[in-house]
Order: sequence, then C-alpha cells, then structure tokens
Amino acid sequence: MRIDRLNIAVALLLTVAGFSACSADDADVQPCADKGNVVSLTSTLADTRAASDPQTTQLNTAVEVGVFGISGGTAVSNGSNARYGVKADGSLTAKSGTMEWPSAGSISLYAYAPFQSGWTWSGTNSFSVAADQTTADGYLKSDLLYGTPASNPVSQTETAVPLTFRHLMAKMTIKVVKSDDDDTDLTKASLTVSGTKTATTLTPQTGTLGEATGDAADIKVAATLGTEAKACAVLVPQQIAAGTELVKMVVGDRLLTARIATAVTLVSGKAYTFSFNIVKSELLLGQVTIADWATGDDLGMSNAIDETANVESSLDGEATEPAHARGH
Repeated sequence: MRIDRLNIAVALLLTVAGFSACSADDADVQPCADKGNVVSLTSTLADTRAASDPQTTQLNTAVEVGVFGISGGTAVSNGSNARYGVKADGSLTAKSGTMEWPSAGSISLYAYAPFQSGWTWSGTNSFSVAADQTTADGYLKSDLLYGTPASNPVSQTETAVPLTFRHLMAKMTIKVVKSDDDDTDLTKASLTVSGTKTATTLTPQTGTLGEATGDAADIKVAATLGTEAKACAVLVPQQIAAGTELVKMVVGDRLLTARIATAVTLVSGKAYTFSFNIVKSELLLGQVTIADWATGDDLGMSNAIDETANVESSLDGEATEPAHARGH
C-alpha cells in the first residue's frame, strides 16, 4: 500500500509539473492542446455613403452570413455553408458549429449574405429578390452581398480574418416631385417597380452572378411621403427592354405609369436614381443618373452622370392600388 501511495504521489507531481510546463514561456513550442484552431471572422461592407441605406459600412445585424472554408478543394471542419450572425462591430459569430483550421494551416474563404440554406460552394445557387420590399426585412433579404479576404488562401492566425463584402444587386432610387400648380397629394401615393425579372444565381467559388431569369414581376417598395415621394428597391442586374413600364404610382383611383423609350441596363453594384416630375397629373421621368453603389450618393439631375435614358410617360385611370407603406 505504501508503494501504491508513493506511485500516486509521484504521478500527481508529474501532472502538476506538466501544467507548469504548459504555462511556461516555451508553451508555444510544446503546447498542451491546440491553440487558435478556431477560424475567427470579421466583416466590413465596401463604403456605402447613403445614410438611408440599411447597410452602410457594416452589415446589418439582422442579416446572417453564409461562409465556405475550403482547403485542397474540400470544406474544412464546419466550413460548408457555415451560418454566422453579425454583431454591431462587424464581427461574425458562428451559429452552426465552429469552423476550424486544417492541419495544413491555410484555407480559402468565400462568404455571402443573406444566408441561404442548402447552398454549395461550387454550385449555381438560386436567389431571388423579394416581391415585397416595403419593410427593412424584405429589403435586406434582397440585398445579396459577396465577401472574401483581401487574398485567398489565408494562413492560419489567431486574429479575426477580415472579409470585405460588396453589393451584387443593383439599387434603384425613385424620386417624385410635383409642379407648383399640380394638386396631386403625394402623402397618399404608393409606388411599385414593375417590369423586372426577380431571380438569378450565385456561384460562391467564383463570385459569379448569373443572368436574370423568370417572368417580370412587380416589386412593392416603401416610400417616404410628403411634399415629395422617395423610395428605393434592390433589383437583379439585367437589361430592361425599351417600352417597359418601369414605375407605377397610385394616388387615389389614379394610376400614373412611366415607360422607358430605350433599353436600360442595370449593372451589378450600381445605384440608379430615377427622378420624376408630376405635371398636370402626368408622371414625367427625366434622365437616369448612375453611380457606384459604393459611393451611393443621390446625384439628382446634375450633369455628372455616366449614362442617360430617354423615357416617355403614360396615364391610365384604371388601377387597383397596391399596398401602401411608409419607410426607408
């Protein structure tokens, strides 16, 4: 029994010594356990200066992110469409298991938002903008983002790997003002974007966005109403054919519509401002101003434009008023 007790005492001493060695200065040479094996992530959004946008320099905290961690052509542990939440400071928190570095120590990271169940790294994954963007939820679900590190692959590190996201959709801002002698009550108006296809695809491996698909559909948008009306929508990049009825505005029992006379191409990451005037109860659409979404400024009717589109307007008194909403 004395010998057994002595052996136990020696074992305990060795165990304590082992713990002491782990806390010594050379602990990184002979670690007791894996250190820094968790892949930590943080995010920023390419600068969007329009203060009214729900996502400016940071991802909105209501959005969830999907992340692929790839090493040697296959996903690392918990790296296949991993689900992450977003904090106010842009840091990402794992919601579907913690992604881990492989033994080789480097991975390639590909991320997108909002999160979509069932997406694959190399597949052409289907995505659609919401037909109802009258709420922040509908808008954010439509604002497809894509993010990667500054360079791939990324070497193993204990610090958070920064992912920079960019907008893949096109943004359309509608501004409506009326002439002094027009009696249209814009506080009772509702706006709809019409004539655009709402579906596309994304391949995370390459960041490639597919063509716009499906039938053209109406998209309800929330409007800030007063002496003027302003609304915005997120649209799939696409070419809109000449003659398309692009915008509808309902005031009471009247429907005012605007058609484009020449084709317009909505480009990924671009922001478009369509300025309207109501003159004698007609909705007149002027030049289309275009800027990178990264700068996001409303250029109004200034001469600093990249492209212009000739337009025509029409008035139709037979209409059913779409859902009215305020916001954005």
